[in-house]
Amino acid sequence: ETVALKIYKEGLHFNPDFYLALKKNKHANVASIFDYGFYSDRFWSCSEYIEGIASSAVAPFSVPIALHLLKGIVSGLSFLENHHLSHGDLSPDNILITKEGSPVLIDGGIQGVGHLGYAAPERFENAESTVKSDLFSLGILLYFWLTNSLPYEKEEYDSIVEEILHIESSKISVLLHLKNSFSIEEIGALDPIWKGLLQLNSEDRFSSFEELEEHLEIALLKLSKQAICLEKSYKNWLLFLDEKIVEQEVALDQKEVESLNGFSSHSIVKKPFLRVWIFSFILFLLFIISLLFIFGEERKSQNVLESGEQMLERVRSREIPLEPKSKNKGITIENVLRPIDILNKDSL
Repeated sequence: ETVALKIYKEGLHFNPDFYLALKKNKHANVASIFDYGFYSDRFWSCSEYIEGIASSAVAPFSVPIALHLLKGIVSGLSFLENHHLSHGDLSPDNILITKEGSPVLIDGGIQGVGHLGYAAPERFENAESTVKSDLFSLGILLYFWLTNSLPYEKEEYDSIVEEILHIESSKISVLLHLKNSFSIEEIGALDPIWKGLLQLNSEDRFSSFEELEEHLEIALLKLSKQAICLEKSYKNWLLFLDEKIVEQEVALDQKEVESLNGFSSHSIVKKPFLRVWIFSFILFLLFIISLLFIFGEERKSQNVLESGEQMLERVRSREIPLEPKSKNKGITIENVLRPIDILNKDSL
C-alpha cells in the first residue's frame, strides 16, 4: 500500500484529537490517518496517499465545477463537525482533486492561523478554529477557485489582516463583474453565497454547513439551464485533470525518496511503505530459516560421525583376540579343536 509520509516545519502545532479521530473514522472527502507522532521536535504523519493534484495547481474552475467541488468539501467538513472538529487551515493547497473530480481534505487540525490569506478575522485574535471560521475560509477558497487569485493583492502580514478585517461580501460580486469572465446569471447565483460566508462578524455567517449546502444546491439549480454545455465542460475538465495527475505521478516516480530532514511542511512522498516492509520481512525470515537449516544439517552430520565412531569403538572392544590369554597356559585353540576332529572321524 502506498502512503503519504510528511514531516512538518518546526514550530507548527497540531490538535492530536483531529488525527486520532481520522485514525478511527473514514470519509471519502477527508484523507485517512494511519499514524502520527514527533521526530526531532517536528510533527509527522503517515496518511492515506491520494492519487490526485492540489486544487491550486489546476485553478481556475468554471462556476458549476467550483460549486461541485465546494459541495464535496462541505461534506467532509460536516463529517469533522460530527466529531467536534474543524479543519482550521482551508486553502487550495490543502485540497486534492482526484481523477474522478472528487475533492479531498488534507493537513487539517493546525493550532494557529494557518494560511494567512484564507484565515477568518477572529483567527488573527488567537481564536480557535471553529465551524464559523471554516465557513469564512470557504468564501476565500471559492473566490480563488473562480479567479486563480485572492480578493486582495497585499502580501505582508499586516496588510493581509487589514484587508480581511475590511472585506465586504458585496465587494466580491463587483470584483467578479470587473473581470468580465462571468455572466450576470453566474454572479447573481453566487451573491447569496458570498453574503453567507464573507462576513466580518461570525454570527452573520451561515449557521451551519447544511445551510451552505442548501445555497449551493440553489445556485447549481439556477445554472442548470446550461446543462448540455455543463456536461461537456465537465467531461473536458476530467480529461484535463487526468492528464495533470498522470504528469505528477510520473514526476513522483522519477524523484528519489528524500531524507527525513528534507521534508517541507506540505511535501508529499510517494512510498510503497507496507509492500517494501512485508517483502523485506519475508526475505529476513527466509534468511534465518536458511541459517537454521544449514546449522542443523552440520550438527546432524557431526552427530552421525560421532555415533559411528562410538559404535566402531564398541565393536572393537568386544572382538575375541586370536591368541587369548588364559590361566591354563597348556590349553590352546589347536588343543580344543583336535579332539573334535577325531570325534567326527570315528562317527563316520
